[in-house]
Amino acid sequence: GNFKIQGIQALAFTVWKQGKFRQALDLFHEIEDDIGSSAALSENMGHTYSSMGDFENAAKYFRQAIVCMEHEEKLGKPTGDKGGVLLGLGLIEDRQGNQEQALLTIREAQRVFRIRANGKPASLIAKAGMSIAKILLKLAGKEKDEAKRVAMEEEAVAVELENVELFEVTCGDDSPLTASALRGSGE
Repeated sequence: GNFKIQGIQALAFTVWKQGKFRQALDLFHEIEDDIGSSAALSENMGHTYSSMGDFENAAKYFRQAIVCMEHEEKLGKPTGDKGGVLLGLGLIEDRQGNQEQALLTIREAQRVFRIRANGKPASLIAKAGMSIAKILLKLAGKEKDEAKRVAMEEEAVAVELENVELFEVTCGDDSPLTASALRGSGE
């Protein structure tokens, strides 16, 4: 029953933290076989596949997590971290070479983080922003149209400057995150 699932889940997280991703994945699949998919389980499986370098399955499970979240939301159940799942999916899409889709997905993640922050500064907004800026620069590097390229580069700089401000407020001036965002604005 429920205790069996909790025990399997505890073991899965333990072996995951030890870097035994294949074993963790087998345990997550055992849970999935017993009780079906859920947003949290699918997200955990997405992160595990990502850690193993299996980006195709990582993307599949991140997408499944989003579908589960939307279903759980309709049932009035508390939902997981949709912004985090979207950010994870966007990073996978970027690694797969699909920068246009990754940019859309990570922009949506940032939108979710902004809503959750309710007008206040939040480091997750900047974390998504750093990925947005990097992808904009990748796309700008391939862009043939000079005006579009310049617009992408200018947007990347504006995003990085916002990231610096957000990290300064949420993490402090001497945070590695602030330093990383400053380096990104210089690039």
